[in-house]
Amino acid sequence: MLDSKFLRSEINTAQEKLATRGFQLDVETLVNLEERRKALQSSTQDLQNERNTKSKSIGQAKARGEDIQPLLASVADLGDKLDAAKVELSELLKTIDTLSMGLPNLPHDDVPVGAKKKTMLKF
Repeated sequence: MLDSKFLRSEINTAQEKLATRGFQLDVETLVNLEERRKALQSSTQDLQNERNTKSKSIGQAKARGEDIQPLLASVADLGDKLDAAKVELSELLKTIDTLSMGLPNLPHDDVPVGAKKKTMLKF
């Protein structure tokens, strides 16, 4: 299994080394999944920050004697969106991990290149 962090940072190296084993890595698919992961992770963090900020404002509004019902509804809506984003991110991470588990190990630099057998893993 290849480490998903290694694939993110060294995808071209992985592609080259796997090619010496006759394995054709679908770089485009992995790059697209990584871009989706980054966007989802950023979105999830933004929702978490917004929910935390609004939660603090509920306490402040309550202390001032203001109606907090609209803020509570807004925080509940953010909570639902956050939960959905977390589920989607978790599923995407599972997909990336499953794909990385299906990749063969990279050969060490000292291993001589032998006869190549063409293999391509479709995602």
